[in-house]
Amino acid sequence: MIYISPLMKNEINKEKNNIKQSVISSDLLDLLDFIDIDGCIFFKFQKIDNEISRVDANEIAGQFLDLSGYEVSINRFHIDDYVSGNILCQSILFLDEFKKRWKEIYPDLNCVVLITFQNDEIGEFSTFTFHKVRNDESIFDPSEINNIEQAILVEFIN
Repeated sequence: MIYISPLMKNEINKEKNNIKQSVISSDLLDLLDFIDIDGCIFFKFQKIDNEISRVDANEIAGQFLDLSGYEVSINRFHIDDYVSGNILCQSILFLDEFKKRWKEIYPDLNCVVLITFQNDEIGEFSTFTFHKVRNDESIFDPSEINNIEQAILVEFIN
């Protein structure tokens, strides 16, 4: 299931042709490797950058509330750190490749992906993050998508 805020719908509609004609950056493709540490799944490059060797749920609860919040925080990165143009197109293409890779490696696990996008006087930015679906843990309330004043796309991957 995909949830898209009104602002993100507008941005995607403006870029529809570019998305269809674009090719994903090899720098982004290189990021599509995962590691499981104590039941949490991270991008492998984030695990290395953040020096994660174990996950202590008690330590995490104080700062991130739950494991899903921790995964979202650690896995978040800026697409624009890896590509210099067509940021939204590259974000959507990365999502497509992420889904393929996820289903290949974790066919029995569900996850939630969040993409945000900003294009204003400050610049063009996009973040990508994900977390594994867990019972009684929720980062996003789908009923709130139309109330979000930000360009955001959320996809539940089964």
